[in-house]
Amino acid sequence: MDVLHPSYINDSYDYSYEDYYHLEPETEYKPCEKHQARTFSKTFLPTFYSIICALSVMTNLTLISVFVRRKSRCRVLPLNMVTADLLFTLTLPFWAVYADRGWIFGHHMCKAVTAAYMVGLFSSNMFVGCLNLQRYVSVARVCLGRLSARKRNALACGSLWLLALVAAAPHLSFVEAQEFQGQKICTYHFTHKHGWRIYMRFQMIVLGFWGPFLVSLSSSCAILRTMAKRTSLPKRSRTLTLGGGARRFVTEASPRAVNPQTQD
Repeated sequence: MDVLHPSYINDSYDYSYEDYYHLEPETEYKPCEKHQARTFSKTFLPTFYSIICALSVMTNLTLISVFVRRKSRCRVLPLNMVTADLLFTLTLPFWAVYADRGWIFGHHMCKAVTAAYMVGLFSSNMFVGCLNLQRYVSVARVCLGRLSARKRNALACGSLWLLALVAAAPHLSFVEAQEFQGQKICTYHFTHKHGWRIYMRFQMIVLGFWGPFLVSLSSSCAILRTMAKRTSLPKRSRTLTLGGGARRFVTEASPRAVNPQTQD
């Protein structure tokens, strides 16, 4: 028996749905308002955002103070990564208030907070991937041209910040403060530009997760492979070193053995 088309249904029966549109509105058919979910979110989200913001600010400020005291060229990328994470964290209090009372900060703050949120999100994740890539370069001792380490780090940091700003720029054109069902909201308004909606979702997936994740994963695998090769080198290197020393000793001693007069 076909599940989608049961045999006991008469094909000649004419189904009409006209009566459905003449039904009087009743309370049991009204849209779902999700009162329990909204009540829970008003309690949970502000508390969660506040705890994450407090812990992140304390941790990142501590790391920044440590990096500033240790003036080393190897700390440039970690310092920028912590700065990007701190920029992302500072937007959480706004979202905490938004979850509780709606968007009360106005139209311009809606754009500014969204831009800071997106720049911090993209840049912090990209700095994580770049930091893992730098670790692989230092472990594998890959030659990257004649640029010094300080110039390479400065160039990488500038490029990542610029990429994050360019990626966050389109969001300013579509996000705005609106009023929906008597409540102020800060959300995207695409109208008929559905291509931008798809682009921003794709951008979030690539720059926000998969790109940095794949770079970090490939760099970590390359580091493990390099370290595994180095652990198998000591025995061979000792053999080659001893063999080279023995050959050098024989070469230096053989003329004296053949011609004893050279010892004078």
